[in-house]
Amino acid sequence: MSFIQYIDDRSLSILQEFLSGITGLSPAIYDSQGVLLLPSKSYDQLTVRIQSDDSGKQKYTEFIRSGIGKAGRRKDPSLLKGPAGEYYLLIPVEVYDGKLVFVSGSFYLEKSEFKDTLASRARDPGLSVLHPESWLKKHEAIDHSTVLAIAMHIKCLAETFLKSSRDRNAYCKSYKKKKTLTDILLNIRLPASSVKVYFSVLDTVLLLFDVDTASIMIREKDIFKTFVGSGRLRDTVMSFCLGENNPWIVQCIKDLTPVFNNNDGDLYKLGLPGSITSIHFFPLLHRGIGSRLLLLYNANLSSEESQHILEFCKLMALVFDNLDLKDAHDQGIADMELLNAADTKLIPHLHDADVLCETILANAMEIVKAEKGSLMMSEESSLVIKAVEGVNRWLVQDVEMVKGEGIAGKVFRDGKPFFVKNLEEITVPDFKPKGRYGTGSFMSLPLVFGSETMGVLNITDKRTGEEFTERDFHLISEFASSSSIVLKMCDDNALAGRIKEHSVMDVLTGLSNRRHFLKRFKEEIHRSERYGNIFSFAIVDIDDFRLFNDKEGRLAGDSVLTKIAGIARGSIRGYDILSRFGGEEFGILMPHTGKSDAFGVAERMREKIKDSLMFRWKKIPLITASIGIVSFPRDGKDIEELTESVETALYKAKSTGKNKTVVYNLLNNDNENTYAS
Repeated sequence: MSFIQYIDDRSLSILQEFLSGITGLSPAIYDSQGVLLLPSKSYDQLTVRIQSDDSGKQKYTEFIRSGIGKAGRRKDPSLLKGPAGEYYLLIPVEVYDGKLVFVSGSFYLEKSEFKDTLASRARDPGLSVLHPESWLKKHEAIDHSTVLAIAMHIKCLAETFLKSSRDRNAYCKSYKKKKTLTDILLNIRLPASSVKVYFSVLDTVLLLFDVDTASIMIREKDIFKTFVGSGRLRDTVMSFCLGENNPWIVQCIKDLTPVFNNNDGDLYKLGLPGSITSIHFFPLLHRGIGSRLLLLYNANLSSEESQHILEFCKLMALVFDNLDLKDAHDQGIADMELLNAADTKLIPHLHDADVLCETILANAMEIVKAEKGSLMMSEESSLVIKAVEGVNRWLVQDVEMVKGEGIAGKVFRDGKPFFVKNLEEITVPDFKPKGRYGTGSFMSLPLVFGSETMGVLNITDKRTGEEFTERDFHLISEFASSSSIVLKMCDDNALAGRIKEHSVMDVLTGLSNRRHFLKRFKEEIHRSERYGNIFSFAIVDIDDFRLFNDKEGRLAGDSVLTKIAGIARGSIRGYDILSRFGGEEFGILMPHTGKSDAFGVAERMREKIKDSLMFRWKKIPLITASIGIVSFPRDGKDIEELTESVETALYKAKSTGKNKTVVYNLLNNDNENTYAS
């Protein structure tokens, strides 16, 4: 390659042959410093003879060097007289940022000058000739005006040709580099690992632009750290890092342009060794967004090459954006699957608040790989620990925290999470880190549903000993939100259960109420009709209960109802259905039970009532009950008919002395079985 960039020796050789052919003067080509780039294709005999001995060669060399120095400082061609009285054309040829000097073969302006030279220097070893006439024929004289015209034509042709050649070669080289860069970009098969693409970028720059060493920096927090490196000084630059406020980095990112520095003092301040003499910074950013820089060390780049690399970096920034989006998408999918799996584990425990709290804490700790944690729930004015991991449960089972005090108390009061990467950075007044923290990082999050804060989730000490990351905090925040919903559902389920229980239960006796009993009554009729089963229905009525209330008072009456309810509950079988049917009446459904068995159950109950409540009150010392029994389907096809029949039996028991169990007989108005105590 010639000293003028993008002009090769082949172009110079073509130009030389062309000029020799049209002018007869085969020029030698030198650079502006006198270095021979391309010798003449055919030196004339006079020039050869002049250089045939050391003295003549030295004179010729000094003449050429001096003449090139003069010609290099001029714009127009020079006509200079040589050491043997001969003349040479020295033509400066400017091509953009460089200059060449074309030196023609020797010639004379007049033949008489040549004759005089041969005559006067016939004794010179290089010029002594036997037949001077033949020399005269070979050296035609060229007049001065013709010489200058030829020189200007040579200058014009050479500059035009060389500029065109230089532009063509520069374009071809630029095109090849751009094509190579584009091919490399197109050959990146996505998805690909970021590291693989990083090394592809480094190898490309090292190969195409003759770079000594290259690296890629990535921002971590507020520091740009070398992530990968390649080249001769790879090991040297791998530990190199810079703050994001470094002026070179700030300028590079702000202007989205390359930044170059080769100041020894600046490089020394950065801690770089003397083997690094310069740095180029290139932004690997798209629209100023991103966190990567390409650094080239000891690279001698032209402005055009810098522009090529910058354009390549812009394209690669799009690739990295794509990879970042792919990584973020994959991480998002993984996070969603992790959270969904954790949420799914909560659902089976919707009806057990204690187990639910333990499951929430265990899943939260697993999500962020934590060693310790606790879950606190609101109870009146305090926060009570409901689940704990990593600490002896017996040490904290009775611990309560006043709302608003301590980290957890403040988190509960304010309804805002508290994320600490390092305990020493905490600015909360009156907070003193306790020795139970194994690391300096913890998270405390409120469990909030709507405007209600239900509790606090505390997580501390990552198993690896590292700090919790922003991703950890994001994950645990999302899980805390979904856990809050499940906790609210659990609370609502418990409330709904209590409401349902109250809606079907008689508050005084704790038995199911009449409405619920009638619902079960209807279901039992349908079931018996479908499968051809029988069942019995009994009503237990406390004898003289209104009189008892009047004599002993309503509190005593309530006490009697409660005690009889307990006796009845203990007298029936596990599958029988007992309820408070009316004021002083109790209803009993006995599935798969005929009248005979039903009578036995009723009699045991009646006897227990009489024996258990005897002599407890002064005015009416004896409490008894009368019972009526009917059977489905014999004594009725629906609730109304069965109720009418059982009341008939009950009336019979009352009217014949009370404290009796009467079984209804549909065939005659007399009752089939009547028993009295």
